[in-house]
Amino acid sequence: MKNQNILKTVTALAVIIAVFTLNSCKKGDENGFEEITINIDQSRIGNEFVEMNLKFKFNPPKGWLLKPTELTEKIVSRQNTDKPAGDSFIYKPLYVFFSDSTKGILTLGTIEKNDSLKTPIQIQRYQDELTARFGKENIKIKNFIKDKIMFSQLTITKQSIITKKLIFKNIDGNYLQFDYTLQKDILDLEEKAIESSLGTLKLVK
Repeated sequence: MKNQNILKTVTALAVIIAVFTLNSCKKGDENGFEEITINIDQSRIGNEFVEMNLKFKFNPPKGWLLKPTELTEKIVSRQNTDKPAGDSFIYKPLYVFFSDSTKGILTLGTIEKNDSLKTPIQIQRYQDELTARFGKENIKIKNFIKDKIMFSQLTITKQSIITKKLIFKNIDGNYLQFDYTLQKDILDLEEKAIESSLGTLKLVK
């Protein structure tokens, strides 16, 4: 009888542990964020860029230089013109970095709601709209945490162009977006530079 009671107790504990483990795994799957470390190749990054209004700093890929305000304004104008009607969000590029050698381009700016209610941004809804715009078959989504910053990365492939969209929040709770765009045939050449650039991104107060 004593052995049976022990067996029942062990079985019950095993069931509790199994349920707890399944719930823990499920929670991780729902969040979908994994913590990563990015190795930075100092030879592949340029000078540090600090934006105190948006409260971040980073190093662009080496050779990707900040372009004049006039070019940024043209990109913003084109972004607003090309944006399909009915979208709930507007990405507003504020800075543009460009590589003369590889023609890679980096735009960085803010994500804003396209309505007057100013309800909180739901990042999943933004991802859904981007997926609908570019096509599910053309997008890969990866969520990760680096230096306590939660990122959503959308890699978009269309014809000969590939874009990596990095979406995250600054310490004020505002959503920011980095778009690294380049030709697919030079991805191998610039991928380590882009990865190193992302690895330098930090929030500032």
